[in-house]
Amino acid sequence: ATCEVSFRGVRPSGTRPRAIPMKLKVSLRPTEALGQEKGEVATACVDCGNGEQILRWLAFAACDRVAHLANLPAGTFVPQAVINREGIVEDVDAMIRARYADGDGVVVRFSRGPEAFTVRWEGRPTTPPASETPAAKVTDDGPANGELSRELPQTDEEAPHHAAGVAWLEKRLDFDAFGIGALVGDSGASSSRANARAEELAAARAALLAHAGGLQALFKLYESDGDVEMRDVDKMNLEQFRRFMVDAKAIEFGPQTITAADVDASFNEALKRKGGEKEQKGVAKTLDAIAFLVAVFRVAAKKYDLAVIKAPDVGFAELHRRLDHFVEAHVHEFLCGAFEEMHENLARAFPDEGARAG
Repeated sequence: ATCEVSFRGVRPSGTRPRAIPMKLKVSLRPTEALGQEKGEVATACVDCGNGEQILRWLAFAACDRVAHLANLPAGTFVPQAVINREGIVEDVDAMIRARYADGDGVVVRFSRGPEAFTVRWEGRPTTPPASETPAAKVTDDGPANGELSRELPQTDEEAPHHAAGVAWLEKRLDFDAFGIGALVGDSGASSSRANARAEELAAARAALLAHAGGLQALFKLYESDGDVEMRDVDKMNLEQFRRFMVDAKAIEFGPQTITAADVDASFNEALKRKGGEKEQKGVAKTLDAIAFLVAVFRVAAKKYDLAVIKAPDVGFAELHRRLDHFVEAHVHEFLCGAFEEMHENLARAFPDEGARAG
């Protein structure tokens, strides 16, 4: 009998339609007017490019526009909520084009901070206790400050990150050993909270676990490419990692924020953490599956760092959003076809039992 093989996130073949550039009309209202129909102090027409940014980016951009109009430094005002025209508090981690179309209006409530997004939307996550796995708990704070709220339908990407077959990885993935904590910058969301860094690392770890299954399959595909000796099985060298990134169009596709040197640096950082100070010079260095995941994570973190990307290009402050977007835009888009081709070849090589019996 034939068997079905699926790969998470495989897209249909063919030319991808071009997204239409978007502009949103943002009504800016201070939190003192929260819950009232009036209170608008300014409006702004924000260029959103293809709309691949998240609503969190839109809110901060609009607040900086208010500060500019008031002849105040950028960062003077901090967003507290993104609200649609029906008065519903939006999930600020939702992609703009998934929620709005060109020319739509949206309300941004703001204050002088210091904490951002104090108005909670239903389903907003909190940091899990240390004894729990990341992304296992979600809170339900309900409507806040008289505003309606709702929870967006969960997609595969937004579901809790407990992918099958990666239990071994949950136990062995040590972010501290690989230095991932150093990638958390000051531009992260809600950085004024004491536990913001822990939240960001928990979300990043959960995202890596969610994508680990597909990335492991690609690791096996690329580490076996070329002349490989038995002692090098399950190990990826620099040339194989470069080939993976070339096929994923990590440098040429999207914002021009990384070079081949950055790809090599991500490989070497993952390798250095893997071997530690005892790594001997002159010895052939290769990545195992875990170090490969970390190297991919580092490339994604640098590629889509909001701190170095200017609007309307896509960029994310949060590490997990950078990885999610890299996997969606590069891995799913350019690499999954290899698995579809392999499946077709296997189907031709092993016809079903009915065909053989005939």
